[in-house]
Amino acid sequence: MASTSNVASDDYYKVLGVDRNCDEAALKKAYRRAAVKWHPDKWSSKSQAEQKAAEENFKRVAEAYDALSDPQKRAAYDRYGKDGSRSVDQGGSGAPHVDPEELFRQFFGGAMGPGMAFGGMPMGGMHFGGGPGMAFYVNGVPVGGRRRGGAPQPPEMPQIEVPPFVEALIKTVPPPLLVVGVLAFVMLAMQLVGALMQFLMPVMFPLLMVNNFAPQNLRAPLMLGLVATSLATAFL
Repeated sequence: MASTSNVASDDYYKVLGVDRNCDEAALKKAYRRAAVKWHPDKWSSKSQAEQKAAEENFKRVAEAYDALSDPQKRAAYDRYGKDGSRSVDQGGSGAPHVDPEELFRQFFGGAMGPGMAFGGMPMGGMHFGGGPGMAFYVNGVPVGGRRRGGAPQPPEMPQIEVPPFVEALIKTVPPPLLVVGVLAFVMLAMQLVGALMQFLMPVMFPLLMVNNFAPQNLRAPLMLGLVATSLATAFL
């Protein structure tokens, strides 16, 4: 009978909470449950100490499953312990050779199975976000779309380039004075626009009439005459 997972144990079987004679299906079920529970992304909102503990537990779960899911490593572990299973890896360097994140992605994203679907449709606690660079999610834990390392970074804001004199003005003029200057410039611009509209409105209709109905050879002289008359009226 399977027991409760004890990630603090030095025994791989106890880390996953399985019997020593368990089969492959039981191993997979135990790893799935423990890996999702201790995945660091699920602990990103916790304290630094809790995040660190979750990361270490996630590594222990991955190391245990990596050793017990491989028949050769499992046989060596059953006979010689951790040193035996590690000796199978790359000539026996004495250290585990498993990337917990890579193992997690391979386990959940390697093949379609029950409770898994494409296109972002959740089924049984798992779903795949469709599209290029898609991410896999298992009970809310992202798998494969990005490397773990906290929440995704927001996109960088575009850099706005300003003329050198504007940059120098911003750096040298006190902010209150700069605000007053900007407001004065805006008001002056609005007055100029208003004056231009007052000049254009009376002459706009005659100009349109000349453009639409006057003979081609008379349009330019008539328009210049209208503009000159309007200018003279405005400034005299």
